[in-house]
Amino acid sequence: MTTDDLLLILSDGRFHSGEAIAQQLNTTRASIWKYIKQLRSLGADIYSVKGKGYRIPGGLELLDQAWLTQALKSFTQPENIHVVTSIASTNQFLLNQTSNPSPQICVAEYQSSGRGRLGRNWHSPFARNIYLSMRQTLPLPIDALSGLSLAVGCRIADALTSLGAMGVQLKWPNDLRVNGRKLGGVLVEIAGQSDSGCELVIGLGLNWDMSEDSPIDQHWQNLKPLVNSRVSRNHVVATLCKALAACLTDFSQFGFSHFKADWEQLDEFKNKPVVLLQGNKKTVGVSRGVDTSGALLLEKDGSVMSFIGGEVSLRLLT
Repeated sequence: MTTDDLLLILSDGRFHSGEAIAQQLNTTRASIWKYIKQLRSLGADIYSVKGKGYRIPGGLELLDQAWLTQALKSFTQPENIHVVTSIASTNQFLLNQTSNPSPQICVAEYQSSGRGRLGRNWHSPFARNIYLSMRQTLPLPIDALSGLSLAVGCRIADALTSLGAMGVQLKWPNDLRVNGRKLGGVLVEIAGQSDSGCELVIGLGLNWDMSEDSPIDQHWQNLKPLVNSRVSRNHVVATLCKALAACLTDFSQFGFSHFKADWEQLDEFKNKPVVLLQGNKKTVGVSRGVDTSGALLLEKDGSVMSFIGGEVSLRLLT
């Protein structure tokens, strides 16, 4: 047996005795206890009550390798779809893979070393969010990739809207937000360069069904209550993969200029007073959208300056 076998039983949210689980999986109660401890170490909320057994309150909707493989069969080969229980980082996993002409996908229930922009840790509770990465080659030189993370944000926002999530906005350069609360983020990394173009890994982290007491130092929003009630986590993953692929096709042909008008329609901070943080330096001004390369336009004392991503963060002026 594996932890996945145990998870499948407990995912219904009901109590299951150690004896009944052991019989079902043809193993010992001691082995069940060992796997329970492993899952708890990953952050799985497994409760135990004497005389009743084990349960995961509220249950879990687990990622489904077979379902995703079927949903994405016209998109990539089955061997390129990696659905894992635990991993250090979905982005890092794909960065370590060999080159492949077809898209490679990694999605995980849990990340032990998930990361966002500027090397920040990404809170990754077990089976409560969406941790998704895609690796694909773009027939572009590295200097033609300006604005890619913004373009990805546009198409992810569109995809979430199609699933019923209204009011998704973007914060430069890579945050997805709803009602001033962070819904998720985008991380683009370069896996390699060749004469045929750049190999990219695009990571998406989206809050799905986190508990209210999650240790996050900013206002945040779950996606699950925003989408249509019949939309599953697996459905969201498949929809995001297809949106990413379409985005990369358009970006390869047209660049960021193709997405600029859409991005400015989704820009949460446009024409609002903001603070731009660059290390210890703070610049106060008014956000005026972005230019055709995706650089932030900031008006200060009647002059408009442009800033690219990197070691830069943007905040509303309060």
